[in-house]
Amino acid sequence: MNTAPSHKNFCILPFIHLATTTEGTCRMCCKVSRFDTINKPDGTPYNVNVDSIDEIWNSDHYNEIRSRVLADEQLPECATCWREEEIFSSDWSKHKKDELPSKRRIENQKWLHREKTRLTDDWATVVDEPEIRYFDVRLSNLCNLKCRMCWPHFSSQIVKEQNQFAAAGLPTHYKEYDLPDWDDTLLWEGIENNLVKLEEITFVGGEPTLHEGIDHLLDRLVSTGQSKTIRLKFTTNLTNIQPKFLEYMKHFKNTIINGSIDGVGATNDYIRYPSDWPTLEKNIFKLLTLRRKQYEHWRSTSLTLTPVIQIYNVFNIHDLVYWYVENWLTIFHKSKKFFILNMDLLYDPSHLSVKRLNATGRQHWYQHTYLPTLEYLDDIIDNIDDFDRDSRDYWYVLIELRKKVVNIAIYMQVLTYGPDGKLIPTHDAPDIEHNPKLAKKLADYTRQLDQHRGQDITTIVPNFYEMIQ
Repeated sequence: MNTAPSHKNFCILPFIHLATTTEGTCRMCCKVSRFDTINKPDGTPYNVNVDSIDEIWNSDHYNEIRSRVLADEQLPECATCWREEEIFSSDWSKHKKDELPSKRRIENQKWLHREKTRLTDDWATVVDEPEIRYFDVRLSNLCNLKCRMCWPHFSSQIVKEQNQFAAAGLPTHYKEYDLPDWDDTLLWEGIENNLVKLEEITFVGGEPTLHEGIDHLLDRLVSTGQSKTIRLKFTTNLTNIQPKFLEYMKHFKNTIINGSIDGVGATNDYIRYPSDWPTLEKNIFKLLTLRRKQYEHWRSTSLTLTPVIQIYNVFNIHDLVYWYVENWLTIFHKSKKFFILNMDLLYDPSHLSVKRLNATGRQHWYQHTYLPTLEYLDDIIDNIDDFDRDSRDYWYVLIELRKKVVNIAIYMQVLTYGPDGKLIPTHDAPDIEHNPKLAKKLADYTRQLDQHRGQDITTIVPNFYEMIQ
């Protein structure tokens, strides 16, 4: 390859990273559609249940992807990153100021710094000698929840529910999905064969804590001491936090527990059915308490909560922000970058996107959710007087949280950039992406699922149907 990558469209991930899907197929990163797989010469996807990791990593198709990246192409497989960069900023130099940096930019910044010892001759070593440094492992769709925005290939419980609908003659919302047979022998062998150079591994599901096979790998990493050089990430719904799971965390170079919640109280339980907020909150506080009381063992561990902002929870993000800020205060003296609240935007399924709100809905959100939330955050930010170390940490957390809320407003198009480059409200926002067909689909889907599960969206968002139709 001997070609130096361009700064404009370059992404380092194809040269250091491999991500599996819950079906066992592979792709270059988690932002890529599960259908944009790494394929064999005959066009069929490689699968870790029957194909070796080394074969997939060195395949003609993956090398072709790398060549296209080096040719400065904007790969259609990477549409999510291009979309985010177009919405929020087209200028790489503004990266640190962006409300929402794309995964491409985040990973470039992170890994190009880490790889500086190999970055000779304009990154030639990295691009000429691709090595797996980062695994994203998704272990089947085994899960104990059936979240409203989720899909059958991520949740075995949704598959069961859809089968119940079909048996009762009710309309289903997903294409028929066959549960793949999982044999993870080759997967674990492939990971173990690449442990020498491995720096980061992410486990996602389904619900990864339900998979016993993970224990074998973590046991080996801890017993051999390799855990000390590896950053470990778990994306979990926080319903199954066992003592053994917690014990592993202390042995790794860094551990990020990415907790999936979508609100507080009834909002979370409505979306992430049949979760129980008191149990989740208890598990969150368990992690915070361990950090505070056993700081020596847990100082390299962080907890990130990542709600997916969608039509069902966007009106209640103020509750989530209040809850987060109040609880961050209990540990902030030792919590820099330990207890983080992210806010990811939901794009698919499209009928659950916040862009399904009509003009009435968007303006209601602006007046009754956005403005009170920002007023709350700004009041705290403006009243931090003594910028000692602790208050600087607190200020940083609040500023980042404020950016995330503003980001939602930009995406919903209730804010726009004025001639001077400053954000201004769009008071008379047209129904830019309001789609009557999708609005009806959303209403029908919500009513049907509410009836089946014994829930009611109007207890969460009283004027829900008025704001989507």
